[in-house]
Amino acid sequence: MARGAAGGHNRAMGETLPRVVCLMMLRDEDLLAELWLRHHGELFGFENLYVYDNGSVSQTVLATLRQFAGRGVNVDFSHSLPQDYGAKGEIAGAKIREFQRNNSYDIVLLLDCDEFVAVTGPSGPSLGRAEIMAELARIRETGAICRIDHCYTNVPGYLDLFWYTWHQKTVIPTAKFTGIDPGFHQAAGLAEADYGPTSLTHIHLHCKPFALVQEGARQKLGTRTNVSDLDELRTFNDVGHHLVKYLLMTAAQYYVLFQGHRRPFLRSGMLFRHFSALADVAAMQAAWETGRLATGHDNPLVLDLDVTPFRERDYIAANPDVACVPSRFGHFLDKGYGEERPMDGSAAGAAELAGRIAVLRDSAAKSLARQRDYAVWAMEWGRCAEAVRQWETYLPLCPHDQEACYLAIIACDKARIPVNGIIAECAARLAE
Repeated sequence: MARGAAGGHNRAMGETLPRVVCLMMLRDEDLLAELWLRHHGELFGFENLYVYDNGSVSQTVLATLRQFAGRGVNVDFSHSLPQDYGAKGEIAGAKIREFQRNNSYDIVLLLDCDEFVAVTGPSGPSLGRAEIMAELARIRETGAICRIDHCYTNVPGYLDLFWYTWHQKTVIPTAKFTGIDPGFHQAAGLAEADYGPTSLTHIHLHCKPFALVQEGARQKLGTRTNVSDLDELRTFNDVGHHLVKYLLMTAAQYYVLFQGHRRPFLRSGMLFRHFSALADVAAMQAAWETGRLATGHDNPLVLDLDVTPFRERDYIAANPDVACVPSRFGHFLDKGYGEERPMDGSAAGAAELAGRIAVLRDSAAKSLARQRDYAVWAMEWGRCAEAVRQWETYLPLCPHDQEACYLAIIACDKARIPVNGIIAECAARLAE
């Protein structure tokens, strides 16, 4: 088997590896296109990548696509119109049905150019091919359509600092494919309970420097609406509407998005080491780090995995009640860190916990203030459902903040969400 091929014999495991195909649509991804192709080509084989170019004008990207077409990547330049971006689920679906007829692949992965397939293993995120292929083999054996629920999203300006964030993508055994939405998030006809679990995830390099974020939003939206007309932008509700917010905000507002959260940032040099092994990333790193604030990030909650490794067995030993939780690392980041659970029972683990508790308590008031700012701002740029979620976590801690309660009620009304729970309790107090 050629290095990186999607199928073949795994001598170490004595098993046949799953045949995996990746489909992706892009437009002018200067910083990420080459690295995406190299990463997934090494994992699955370049001949098993299908890339649809949606009208790129960047000579860098076009040259990269032609270069990798010479290495076997299947590059399609025929879907260059704006409406093709909104139809990418249908475009990919037509190709997948061809795979079904020919029994070409076992599993299909539908990705964006900022998503790099990884896995959450016993020690946290990993880009290791053996672990990724083992999980894909498990999915092949179960035959279940699985859904990735979380990913590791970069902090702007950093290639070694991430958030553990909610982000859904579907992993589909080819024979089970019936359809997919344009964002590649939801399989057609499946209820929430029908999805199987998976430890697959993404390193999600979604948060580019603000200038590049705005430039990309203008390019993608400029063929669908007048990006110079703010009133028209505010009412735009077609494909790509999630990009509108970037054209309505300032750089300062953009960076507020990455502040004031109780979850830690993850620091790890894993991705940069991986990229450096694939290509010369000096120019990409320099461009990426233009998004780093001069003052640096201000989240005092940082878990450095290169200094303090996570070990699943030690976390279970120190916290026996998490033994049945599907992802122990996910549990630690999502709940255990803020619940002041130890990572392990060692003296080093006790020291880490003591330091974490001090930082958590010192930063609590600052985090609340930033969370309030975020909720207000979410309302300003029309994301009222997100604002409701923020108010629901803020108000239990600050139940006597009358202005916040009033704003939460407004957010519920605009998002057409019933006033329940803590917001209803605060509303009752306002009415007294």
